[in-house]
Amino acid sequence: MYNFINSPDFFIKEKFVNYFTKDIEKNSKLVRFKDQLFDTVAYEKFIIKNKKKKMSFFIKPSGYLINILSTGLHNRPSFKPYLEFNDFYENYLNLVRSHLSSIVVIPGLRQLPERYHKRGLQSSFVGQSGENIGELVHNPEAQKRVNKWFKILDIPYEIRSVEEKNYFYLQMKPIGANYWISYRDVGLGYSLSLSFILTCLLESNKTILVEEPEVHLHPKLQGDIMDLLLYSSIKRKNQFIVETHSENMLLRAQKCIRRGHTKLNPEKSKLEVNKNDLGINNVYRENNTSSVQKIEIDEKGDFRTHWRDGFFSEKLDELF
Repeated sequence: MYNFINSPDFFIKEKFVNYFTKDIEKNSKLVRFKDQLFDTVAYEKFIIKNKKKKMSFFIKPSGYLINILSTGLHNRPSFKPYLEFNDFYENYLNLVRSHLSSIVVIPGLRQLPERYHKRGLQSSFVGQSGENIGELVHNPEAQKRVNKWFKILDIPYEIRSVEEKNYFYLQMKPIGANYWISYRDVGLGYSLSLSFILTCLLESNKTILVEEPEVHLHPKLQGDIMDLLLYSSIKRKNQFIVETHSENMLLRAQKCIRRGHTKLNPEKSKLEVNKNDLGINNVYRENNTSSVQKIEIDEKGDFRTHWRDGFFSEKLDELF
């Protein structure tokens, strides 16, 4: 290995790959990894013996190649300042962990809202079951932001979170009324959408996976929700991956692209939108499996791809 690293072949990609993926693996019978000795022949016999059992828990040391490279480069001082494989490896793992922690999931099968929410669970994210919304809404800034968007979306309620001993009690007040009721006792669409709306307004720089955000919402509000998605994506730098069956949401997106800005925006300045802010994929069944069709859209918001299976033909079928 020392001779190879100090030879011209070290800088030739094909020979570099062949050496570290073939020669070492082929010739090494006893390897040292993080101060432990591994008998590769014994491992190979173990794998062959258990192949019939389909055992898949054995993994080669994931950092073995990294450690070999790092050790070998210590013998080449002129090269070491440019590459530190151990650091690369650790940075890569940290980067993966960071990206995974930035993913937020809002499932389609959302649980029915709880009447009381425990205190002190978590105040940094909504939670897949909306278990933290009581504590989040109790924050004055979050409550103000949600109520502002309730007004924008024509949701005829105001919301607050009341602290009672070790619980938060979410209440909603009909606009113009002077009484508060549990948010469990309003329309199911409003209460089930609360965790989704909060996620859009409070998260930033996240990848948010949403299943059927239109569930239990009337058609106008389905369209308005698209404005909220665009606002959260552009202003709060969130990326949304949305699974939907709502034609109203896509029609609103087309309208925003055609107009060049969103229809709904709490700020006075126009929030610009173009076709690059939206990517559309049609998932359909073909040959007993799922396939994906990319739908192109132009600067005017018109579809430039014919939808397979007549996905948007229902309206015409009903009209004629």
